[in-house]
Amino acid sequence: MNRKKTRGKCYFCNASYTRMGMRKHLIKCEKRARSPLSSQRSKKDLLLLEIYGGYKGSHWLFVELSTTSTLNDLDIYLRGIWLECCGHLSRFIINGSSYGSDYTEDYCQYKMKKKLKDVINPGLEFYHEYDFGSTTNLTLFVVDKRSGVLETQKLTQIARNEPPEFRCNICGINEATTICMNCLWNDQGGFLCNKCLATHQCDEDMYLSVVNSPRMGVCGYTG
Repeated sequence: MNRKKTRGKCYFCNASYTRMGMRKHLIKCEKRARSPLSSQRSKKDLLLLEIYGGYKGSHWLFVELSTTSTLNDLDIYLRGIWLECCGHLSRFIINGSSYGSDYTEDYCQYKMKKKLKDVINPGLEFYHEYDFGSTTNLTLFVVDKRSGVLETQKLTQIARNEPPEFRCNICGINEATTICMNCLWNDQGGFLCNKCLATHQCDEDMYLSVVNSPRMGVCGYTG
């Protein structure tokens, strides 16, 4: 599982950075500061969020969204791009308080109807959990706040890690495309290239695709 830190490109200027490099870059990116080119639409207060998870934080995103967006808006986005597989419950944990996708006293104190401006500010680290059986944990950090306009109504993705490369555990040469969950659970590797997959002996029902998501190899997630 050892590999180089993942890199991604800035949406505004196309420069390539690691996650921590991207955090520093976006704060001072001149093209981000000047965006958007159109000045006809009214500006809003925008929050820049860094979101990461997976093995050593190898999967990450940077997004901008309006302070009037809700936690539910953010949850829907995270489910769509990284998490959704079987309609599991989810929650945010912010300053010790929990906000759930479906209000149940056993796992949350509040619903996700709260607007971001009421619960988060620059410099705050908070958390997201999806699925309370096979949980995928994400860390979110509020990097910056500025006045601007989003290209989409609620949220704009401005950087994402390029897909990490996993080598086949059988041949050790080719890039893995499939995970055998049976082998992974039994500490027998589990990452397979197409060639080695063709002769692998485990049940096909145990195969999941290698995808660019921190939920890779969990539950029934296929990307």
